[in-house]
Amino acid sequence: MNRFRNAAVLVFVLAVACRQGLPPDTSISESPVRTPPLETPGAETPSPPTSLPPSPEPATPSASTEQKVTIPDVVGLTRLAATSDLERAGLTFAVRTEATDEVKPGRVISQAPRAGRRVRATRRIDLSVAKPRLVSAGMRCPSDPLLGIYHPDRLQVLQECVWFLGTVVEVRPEDDGDHHIDIAPDGGFEHFLNAGDREHQDGGLLVEIVEGQALPIPELGEHISVFGTSVYDRTHGWNEIHPIWAIKYLDSGNVVRELPPDPPLYNPDETDGGGGGSGSGSGRGGGGGGSNCDPNYTGACLKDGIGDYDCGGGSGNGPNYVYATVHVVGEDVFGLDSDGNGLGCE
Repeated sequence: MNRFRNAAVLVFVLAVACRQGLPPDTSISESPVRTPPLETPGAETPSPPTSLPPSPEPATPSASTEQKVTIPDVVGLTRLAATSDLERAGLTFAVRTEATDEVKPGRVISQAPRAGRRVRATRRIDLSVAKPRLVSAGMRCPSDPLLGIYHPDRLQVLQECVWFLGTVVEVRPEDDGDHHIDIAPDGGFEHFLNAGDREHQDGGLLVEIVEGQALPIPELGEHISVFGTSVYDRTHGWNEIHPIWAIKYLDSGNVVRELPPDPPLYNPDETDGGGGGSGSGSGRGGGGGGSNCDPNYTGACLKDGIGDYDCGGGSGNGPNYVYATVHVVGEDVFGLDSDGNGLGCE
């Protein structure tokens, strides 16, 4: 009976404990049962990682070193234009010069690598740029730098035995037989010009071929180099190559060497005033010689109808000048006899 009573009490205690939610106090030890956690609505349960984090990507070369560009065609361009085009393309360059008569000085003869290739932006382009092959074998200057020039005291020698390169912009046959040629300088030869050249010679340098000097007259637009004496014309205030000893005709490669006649064919001191010569005249059509000499003067031919005359080396403004003493035999229409003694430009 007692055993049944004890069992009934135990059942009763267990029932009460279950109703109150308390764990039964038993002496039996069991491993706790693991239950999955309750899910909260709207919350995501993180999943365990399934793989290791990705390794960092290997470094790649910079875009500037891998970028490729097309090499521009710069053959025939001036050095400045060619290097500017290469710089705009992101390319570097090296320049060397090559003496040649076949390409105008300062222009690109060749390039390597060739135009049109695709290369890295840092690739160096090698340029060959033309420079003039100036002095030919046996080319020498006379011992007199003003050979064949009348009244050479009007010219101040700046430099002997010089080459000047450029393009012909004007050719003027003069009444005295000279040919005046204005030459626009190539790059590197601008220093031969002064303000007088830029103002009166169309931005070119004046050179003179005198009568009797057998040099072919160059044509407008022709590329030439002139060999002679660089002088300053005290009368007109500009620089010249005068006299000249040779011309190299660069478009054909021909070189002609011919000295001016000595003595000059034109001499303003002669009364007949004949011939052509090596005078500067007015620089724009003045000069001596001919049958229309002013009858008021002897000792030099002062032409009628070409403007005023002044004494060379004086303060007069021309446009024509007298470099010899003249006799006033009539009216002193040009005002050359300042002291009234019958002699002008003494």
